[in-house]
Amino acid sequence: MAECDDLPLVIPVQSLSDHFICAVCMSQMKDSHLTPCGHRYCGDCIKECVNRRHKCPCCNNRIRVNDLIRDHQYDELVCLFNSEREKAEKKYFDILINKAAETNQEESPSSFSPVENVLKNHVKKSLVAHERYYQELKREHKQKLAQLDADHQRLIEEAKMQGLTDDGEILVIDIYDYILYL
Repeated sequence: MAECDDLPLVIPVQSLSDHFICAVCMSQMKDSHLTPCGHRYCGDCIKECVNRRHKCPCCNNRIRVNDLIRDHQYDELVCLFNSEREKAEKKYFDILINKAAETNQEESPSSFSPVENVLKNHVKKSLVAHERYYQELKREHKQKLAQLDADHQRLIEEAKMQGLTDDGEILVIDIYDYILYL
């Protein structure tokens, strides 16, 4: 590999992702197959087309299902592309959220795109709301655990009073019946 292969270049995603679309189903290709005439489709899509018309959907060349070639390398390329796109999107949004979370008033709003400005204006409110919600859930969880512990202690005491214990141990069947009829 040449040294320039690791340059931090930016390649427009749309220019590549359009080539990963199946011409039959108009979705990203899955289980890609190559026709003898050089066209790629989803495996299921091209098999269905060939079974119905015995022709390539793009150029109308006659083909048979046996002529189709499974393209494993292309599927790996699509998978790698999706993985790298997801990493780049995560990095972009992490940077965007960090920018929005900063309280630097000197930075001019024009240094952000319109989408970034909208996100910056709302991300703080959203993060605060989520944190409050999380803290409320945490508080409710602690209350419920305390209530369950108190209920458990109460049931043990009631079981002792009802004589449903055997040497300090609650008989499982008796306590189950006792709880059912409370």
